[in-house]
Amino acid sequence: MWLCYIMYYITYSKRLFMSMAPELMSLIERFEGIYLPLQELQYAVAEFVRVDNEYPYWAHLDASRELVASHIESMEYQDDDSKAGSTSSMPAVLGVPYGMLSEVRAINEMRENLMAFLRETDKETTPEGYRLSKYLLEKAGLHRFNRKTAGRTFRVLDNKPESISFIWSQSRSTHKLSRDEAIEVANRKIAKVRDEKELQILKSEHARLMELPEDEILARVYVTTAQPKMNIIILDKRMPVTTAHLPLFYPADSDDHLPIIVPLAEKWEDRPRIRRSDATLCETAYCPVLNIYRYLPEDKLRKKKK
Repeated sequence: MWLCYIMYYITYSKRLFMSMAPELMSLIERFEGIYLPLQELQYAVAEFVRVDNEYPYWAHLDASRELVASHIESMEYQDDDSKAGSTSSMPAVLGVPYGMLSEVRAINEMRENLMAFLRETDKETTPEGYRLSKYLLEKAGLHRFNRKTAGRTFRVLDNKPESISFIWSQSRSTHKLSRDEAIEVANRKIAKVRDEKELQILKSEHARLMELPEDEILARVYVTTAQPKMNIIILDKRMPVTTAHLPLFYPADSDDHLPIIVPLAEKWEDRPRIRRSDATLCETAYCPVLNIYRYLPEDKLRKKKK
């Protein structure tokens, strides 16, 4: 009976695949029509950066042109051990011929089109049950494709900036939750953890939550990963602060001087911005692994205000 079922499934899958084959071929062609020109244009800009020695160039920690170029053209994880969703940054300031700015803008547009196409194909599956977007990426040989990296775009300026200062930035958000909601958070974590040491810590934090009054309101604090940002002054105007994960491009002539640059500190000092709402929380987390805090009692709040 099982053999009959398996044979039926194989036959059904083949028929389904054959019926989808023209559609899949069409999608593969669409994908290649977006990805291949993008790959070619990124390589051209990256190659200019590699071989040029005349136009203004600055990179974080004196990074080599080869390293900066690799961040321009790569949309994949750097190695097989990279954590899913992880990315690397390369703050840099590149003066380029004016005509190249349109090429970089085209790269930005192509990247946005690629991400839109992948979101569209995320909703579809192949006859074998694979997500269609993943299938298309693997067909193109992009087994280590990094969506987060590929979704980033380059900052392009129409004029030479007067100054660029780089800073590290980190923020944190606070979400209120009831004691029961906090216990449910702990239960979900416990169900997923396999490491025995971490499991014991989570069970200990779960027990601490159980000791709290049923009506107590708690806070869960999420701290963002520190990321590089840049302040740009151009034509005597300060532009909105923007992320600096990728190189910035601006128009220049050969042998031009760089704008004033305040470089990014080599290491991030862990000083997340304290919001007004954070001042009502205890300084130490009640459940550190779960990032859960208790609110200060009213009498302590009054003392703080004094």
